[in-house]
Amino acid sequence: MCFSCRLQLLLFFIGMSFLSGNAQKGISTTQLLLGANQIEQVKFDSIQLAFLKNYNHNLQLIDNVEFRTETRDLLLPRQEYTIRVKPNSLRGRLANKKVYKSKINEVQIQGRIRLIEELEDRYYFLVAYVFNKKLIGAYQLRKTQLKDKISLLKTAIYTEVFNVNDLIETEEAIFDNQIILQNLQQAQAYHDAILQLMIGNRKNNHYLKSDDIITPAQIIECALIVKTPKDNLKIQLKKLKLETIEGEMKLDVAKSKKIIDFVQVKYGGKNSNLFEEKFAIGMGINLPFFGNVREKKGDYYFKKLRTESEIFTLQKLQKKEETTAEENFRRTVTNYQVYKDQAANSSVSSLLNTYKKIEGISPLILLKLEMSVQNKNIEIIKIEQQLYEAYIEILASKNRLFQIPFKNFLSSNKSLAQ
Repeated sequence: MCFSCRLQLLLFFIGMSFLSGNAQKGISTTQLLLGANQIEQVKFDSIQLAFLKNYNHNLQLIDNVEFRTETRDLLLPRQEYTIRVKPNSLRGRLANKKVYKSKINEVQIQGRIRLIEELEDRYYFLVAYVFNKKLIGAYQLRKTQLKDKISLLKTAIYTEVFNVNDLIETEEAIFDNQIILQNLQQAQAYHDAILQLMIGNRKNNHYLKSDDIITPAQIIECALIVKTPKDNLKIQLKKLKLETIEGEMKLDVAKSKKIIDFVQVKYGGKNSNLFEEKFAIGMGINLPFFGNVREKKGDYYFKKLRTESEIFTLQKLQKKEETTAEENFRRTVTNYQVYKDQAANSSVSSLLNTYKKIEGISPLILLKLEMSVQNKNIEIIKIEQQLYEAYIEILASKNRLFQIPFKNFLSSNKSLAQ
């Protein structure tokens, strides 16, 4: 083989390798949703929670140990030594354990709230990404139809059937269509950039695969059987804060009711009698005086009442959001079904199918009928997007979107997202 041939072959393989390395790679909807676990804040929350769970939070049996010494007349033989031990009560240790457990649960719920916020954003992003592409395809087809119509109108300029107003309206429609198409293409470029950020990709060579997206009919069927679950995570977090407040109040009460304040052993030096050393054992007893916790109790009761009020407000808000989401979904389903029925029973579609079978029909008439059908298709795509968004909204309002284990509710097989 000649040198030039070998060089061309080498360049060919290098070029193919370069192209394969930069070829776009598809990412599934489930993979994109899984990425919600990989954002920095969510990973930090997981690390923090693991640390708190492994940390020894138990209140020690011994609160502290003191060593005291006292000199009398600066004589070493008369030096006194005291060891004082302050224990923690069993009631206090149990109350502290409950408080710490409640705080750990708060951190866990707060981390899940950040996760579901990211997850919900990704669901809406998926819908926007998919339908933006659909609209681009629809408006590109409409652009082609409008250009074909202009060409047909120009060929009929010197005929009796020519309509100048039709030509003007078509050119204006081309302009409007181009503006819409440019906006959609800019939105697509933005979506592509966001997609790369979401998956942490620096090569900008990934695209979203949407072949597993559920159909509108499946959405309608699934959403109609959605049941109201337990309180949403924000309400659960407030209830945990309420438990923490009550636990902290019980912990302070337990400390105030601690009977034994300290136990001590005292040694006062040697006695003249070898067998009678100066040992003493003492104990401190707390008398039942609760004035020191009365002010703290007042603060706790204030926090408790405020938190209970916040829980009540959040429960009312959740109910309102559920009702609004249900009404929005029902209205969107009705609109979608009306559009579909009109498209299926359209006289324009029937006429178009009939005319296609007849020879000699004007191409301009056929094109106008096709454009009318395409306009309806564009409207159906828009209402479909509203349907998918309403579906996500109703699942989120009922806390189903974030149930554990997580599921991909936009996937036809509801594949587990983790």
